[in-house]
Amino acid sequence: MSSVLLSNQEVRELNNLCRDPFLELGTTLRPKHLECFKSKMVTNSIKVIILFKEHVDADKWNRMHETRIRKGGHLVTITLAALVGLLSKNYTASVITASSVGIIKDEAQARIWFPKMYKEWVLTRHFNFIYVQFPSQYFYLRWTDIIQDETGKEVERRNHGQSQCMVGGSFGIPEKLVRDLMALYPLHTVNYK
Repeated sequence: MSSVLLSNQEVRELNNLCRDPFLELGTTLRPKHLECFKSKMVTNSIKVIILFKEHVDADKWNRMHETRIRKGGHLVTITLAALVGLLSKNYTASVITASSVGIIKDEAQARIWFPKMYKEWVLTRHFNFIYVQFPSQYFYLRWTDIIQDETGKEVERRNHGQSQCMVGGSFGIPEKLVRDLMALYPLHTVNYK
């Protein structure tokens, strides 16, 4: 396992070397070919501290998250209602079913968590990144939100599960973005406005 971020050129050379280490040599390996059997990954952790100095800043943060959740919910409601309407032959039953599904969806949506903030509260986000560069490229992200009130007392802590994304290619996240994330400094403080 490597703890150094490899350059693009180094990754290409490693991929070329490891296409088939046995092909040119038969059953013997050179020491350089042993690198083909080691995973190459690098880790980085950063902490982002977001300060909410004024009530208007915290309110803007909360409205932004509520709007995002609401808009996502509207799209789901329209889709579910259209689907129920298409599948049902009875108009009254489809209206009742679509209404019931919409109410259930709204109740679930009301429980979606986001870090609700108030004046002089602090949100600290601890991000942990793992970038696997070889044999295939994957990016892993895990983070924890810690909310503190105006006195510094911890109000809430939320661990978010690990996310995995492929890097590069048609369906992966851009490699430049991953490299930029891996090069971030460990501490950032932001006044939210």
